[in-house]
Amino acid sequence: MRRLIPFRLLSVSALLMMLSPTAEAGQLTLNYTFDCPQVTTVRIGDTEYHRVIMEGATNGGPVGSPALPASGARILLPLGAEVTSVEVIAEERVLLGSDLLVEPVGQPYRLMDGPQSAAMPTPDPAIYGSAEMYPGVSFEEIGAQSFRGYQILVLRLQPVGYVPSTGELSYNPSLQVVVETAETDKVPAMFRGFDGDASEVHRRVDNPALIAAILAAGEQPAGAPPGVWEVVETIMAQQEEQYIALAPTLADSATYSVYYISAHTTMPATFFDSPVDSGYSVDNIAPGVPEGFAVAYNTGSGNQLNWDVSSAPDFQYFKIYRSTDPGFTPGPGNEVHATADPYWTDPEYDGWDVHYKITALDHAGNESPAASPGTATGTKASTIPTVFALHQNVPNPFNPATTIGYDVPPGGGVVTLRVYDVAGRLVRTLVDESQPAGQKTIHWTGTNDLGSRVASGMYFYRMTAPGFTETRKMVLLQ
Repeated sequence: MRRLIPFRLLSVSALLMMLSPTAEAGQLTLNYTFDCPQVTTVRIGDTEYHRVIMEGATNGGPVGSPALPASGARILLPLGAEVTSVEVIAEERVLLGSDLLVEPVGQPYRLMDGPQSAAMPTPDPAIYGSAEMYPGVSFEEIGAQSFRGYQILVLRLQPVGYVPSTGELSYNPSLQVVVETAETDKVPAMFRGFDGDASEVHRRVDNPALIAAILAAGEQPAGAPPGVWEVVETIMAQQEEQYIALAPTLADSATYSVYYISAHTTMPATFFDSPVDSGYSVDNIAPGVPEGFAVAYNTGSGNQLNWDVSSAPDFQYFKIYRSTDPGFTPGPGNEVHATADPYWTDPEYDGWDVHYKITALDHAGNESPAASPGTATGTKASTIPTVFALHQNVPNPFNPATTIGYDVPPGGGVVTLRVYDVAGRLVRTLVDESQPAGQKTIHWTGTNDLGSRVASGMYFYRMTAPGFTETRKMVLLQ
């Protein structure tokens, strides 16, 4: 009979971070350089903000503060040393622009609820009304943290500064970090001196040259792994050569969790513990390709694009690309706009001689494959209509927005275009005015006259004009 031996996978927290140095006795000096930030526009609600993007940095801060890029510094400390002081020396700042309104940091939200559940980001008046540079300091000390017994100082470097009252945005192309340390007689309890540990630390910290000195000074402690451990998985053994388990991490992306495996036998007092090891999860899954992409050309007010809302829980925004080549490849050279909304009107083109593609991005910067329009209207040269006409909305079904086209012949007249529910109740008046001749379009975002979202279902839209009445139906899917 085969014996089934349970394996328990245990976990406790530990954090690791990473860069490159010169060192003196009791002093570590590291130089960091930063790429020039890029500034794009993004509309949040009715306000157009400026988004600051820096390669290799992430945006964040207190809720309501300007969302500025910051980069982590991960500095390996001598074995048993403690930090006595940290100084960051900045070179002259480079001005990026003025009269800018940097987007504020929004409220956090639960991943299960999605970004649409978060409240609209609102600037903190105390910060946005200030004439002082924000954040005011070039670094924030997170603290010294342990990874496999190695001590690593974690800093948040803040090379970008913003003066809200003038809208001036600037950055430091380089920062020099000087860390003063003092020796102690304490060796971290989890330090083992293993080559595997040294290899892991080498590729993660900023000053790996210090590892050789640490290995020469360290010693491997005896005994079981210290700390308070949490059981995260139990697996029944079946005499296999190898076992694989999916273990949760304490946080997403670059926050290390430490694990070990305890093999329990049929004897209550007999068990075997593995050495500790660590790992972290990496968000490398891009959102899905945007769906429901449609373009209405020759609208008279710019080409109108709309598509479906992204269902990705970590969705951040869409990118829009444009080219005169229908088979073009999206890239920085043809990116024309970024928005969190599922629609956009191109202010520069109102004709069918350009082509569009869109992608979706998440909070980690993963970008989906590009979507091309599934439907397009107005792709022929614009002509003056000879009769009143009401066209089918595009897309249909739709969520959350659709475009309705209609024609007005020479002489024009008073045109009304209204949306009704299946009970015949008026939902929204889209047009009610005298209009000149031309091919027209109107955008409906699935809201009533009070601005509230309406329920899923079938709706009718009716156009009236002198001697003309026509009704069509459309379907809103939530």
